[in-house]
Amino acid sequence: MRSTQFRADKITTHLHKKKIATMAELMVALGTDARRTVFRKLSELNYRTSYSHRGRYYTLDRVAQFDKFGLWSYEDVWFSTHGTLLSTAAAIVETSDSGYYAEELDNLLHVGTKDALRKLVGDARLTRTRLGGQLLYCATDADCRRQQLLSRRVQLAEPGAAGALPDASTRPIRNSPRWAMCWRRPWLAVPA
Repeated sequence: MRSTQFRADKITTHLHKKKIATMAELMVALGTDARRTVFRKLSELNYRTSYSHRGRYYTLDRVAQFDKFGLWSYEDVWFSTHGTLLSTAAAIVETSDSGYYAEELDNLLHVGTKDALRKLVGDARLTRTRLGGQLLYCATDADCRRQQLLSRRVQLAEPGAAGALPDASTRPIRNSPRWAMCWRRPWLAVPA
């Protein structure tokens, strides 16, 4: 008895038409109830899983139109040429000119990155430094990190820059109630 033949072109056709699909949708398109069969057929194709939605969605490289960061979305589902959220966050921070604050990375990737960044630092894949009152995530390479920090400090020094250090007119005056609230934050304090 000969087993049923499943063809990867059914997945290709489905993903060209729908752009993205869940495993359940791919199983229906392929005519099987075995996830293993779908994975075997996907392995014949250049496919991606989403880094958003816990990797629930699939697409093909030739369907996706990745931007300069290697990101692409369809509806509210995000994909990356780097793969998972961890790999994507690491690659984007490592290659950035001035590192990233978590909020900036959240806005770029359209997902929360706090836990991913914590794990990347814990695994020594990224570093973090307190700068401008926030944690700045940078590359692990010392020369690259030094350049990122220098670039970020220049950005922070620009008047009116978001997250910039306050100028003298907005700094608290010694012995004022505001001084007492921020004495632990030296970037807000005026030298005596």
